[in-house]
Amino acid sequence: MSTTTIVIIVVVVVLLVAAAVAVALAARKKKATARREQAGRLRQEAAAVAPDVQRSRAEAQRAEADAEIARQEAARAEQRAQQTRLGHQAEEARVEDRVREADRLDPDVNQRRDDYAPQTPEAAPQTRPLDAFDDPRTPVDGSPRVAPRTPEAPGTPGAPGTGTASHPDHG
Repeated sequence: MSTTTIVIIVVVVVLLVAAAVAVALAARKKKATARREQAGRLRQEAAAVAPDVQRSRAEAQRAEADAEIARQEAARAEQRAQQTRLGHQAEEARVEDRVREADRLDPDVNQRRDDYAPQTPEAAPQTRPLDAFDDPRTPVDGSPRVAPRTPEAPGTPGAPGTGTASHPDHG
């Protein structure tokens, strides 16, 4: 092989290596440009969604504040319920004490029996409001109530001797 051939081979190899390096650098530059563009698009999308994120953050904070208020109200309600329960229990104890005192005084009640338990009075049953058919003056036997006859005073409509009749159509 001659020197010329060796020089040509070396030059061709150097050119091929240089071309490969140039292609690699171009591909790398193109890839970097594509990544920059993709990063820019993602930043734009994130910027477009940012107000929604801020709104949802504010909504979450409001919901958390509402939940805290509800927890505090529930705690206060539980405290009121506990106080009411304690008051009720104290009142029941006072009533039972009164019944025990009455039973102690009553000669017909044997408090020393094993099965003794004070019989506390029950609360009066709840009643519904009276309506037109629930007239408390209605006789127990269910017969219709008749208005009692009373002599009218002279000078009142329908009174004897006044000449006026008491009739629904004549007022």
